[in-house]
Amino acid sequence: MNRLVTFRLHVAIIISILVSLSAVIFYVFVGESVLEGQIDFQFYADSLTYEELYYSNYFDNIWKTVGFGGNYFGPILILKSFNGSRVCVLLFNCAIFLISIKLIVSSSNIRPRILLFLLILNPITFFSLVSVNKEIISLLVCALVIKWIYSRWFGYVFFAFFISFMVRWQLSIFVLFLVFSMSNLNFIKKLRFLYILISLIFISIVYYKLGHLFENVNAVAQAGALTNQGSGIYSLFNRLQAQGFYFLVFVPKTLHAIFGLISNIFSIFNPTNIYNDVIITINAVVSFSVFCFLFLRNRFRLRNDLVFASILYCMIFSLSPIYSPRYFYPVFIFLAIILASRSLKQKG
Repeated sequence: MNRLVTFRLHVAIIISILVSLSAVIFYVFVGESVLEGQIDFQFYADSLTYEELYYSNYFDNIWKTVGFGGNYFGPILILKSFNGSRVCVLLFNCAIFLISIKLIVSSSNIRPRILLFLLILNPITFFSLVSVNKEIISLLVCALVIKWIYSRWFGYVFFAFFISFMVRWQLSIFVLFLVFSMSNLNFIKKLRFLYILISLIFISIVYYKLGHLFENVNAVAQAGALTNQGSGIYSLFNRLQAQGFYFLVFVPKTLHAIFGLISNIFSIFNPTNIYNDVIITINAVVSFSVFCFLFLRNRFRLRNDLVFASILYCMIFSLSPIYSPRYFYPVFIFLAIILASRSLKQKG
């Protein structure tokens, strides 16, 4: 390892430690009181739900936490490992953050200060350190995937696949999909646009044929849409998708899922729910800004491996009929890394 890479790693680790210390300070003065219900500042999505399921012994077997409709395996396993200790979970999250940043920075020619600035600019990153959640685990999966992309050592993608079960089953499918797409088994891997088009058509057909498996999830999505009084555009995309037209709605549905809450920007100043109205809205604004910057600088190109990985990720996760922008946090990670890179590993 040359001196420049070593210097970058040291910078990344120092900044990551400072961020972690900030999370500890936040937990001590604010976070613990919020989780105890003493302060109304909901910086989390499902943390208390995971804790409630853990303490109520809702799952008599850890393997029953994994299901088609919901995956609680990762959060429940973490809580079981630390006997529900929030402090231990906090330190565990910070450790994952440090390991992930080290893996990413050591993977390629990345400017660590820019990368960490972009990551912290997105509030999901910081608040994922404070309590039990899936987003911090998805950061580690992304880091392992990126390490594999640059080194092609199978061990990294093996661990990424294994850990992905702690997040969402769709993430596990993404890891397999990415490996196949970038392997020699894909005989048109150099024709990436054609491959994406064929894959979208194939996914559209499969989803149409297996639509009955998603009836319960669709019902939950429809109920959520009625409760939140949305515009109905996402429900329209879901209906077209169910009829076999996913390949047509993929782009607008993905853009809406990732960036749609930009229209909710003014709710930041008068939020009814801190997590949804502030944290997720800022996530959309920051993600859109990074995407636009990459696009204007002509760095959002299919021949870039991380751009390709981002699109494959969206192809899997945009299938979800449930509107949940935080599912696309890994896409932001990929885009931030591209922007923070001096030189990019590209194919084609």
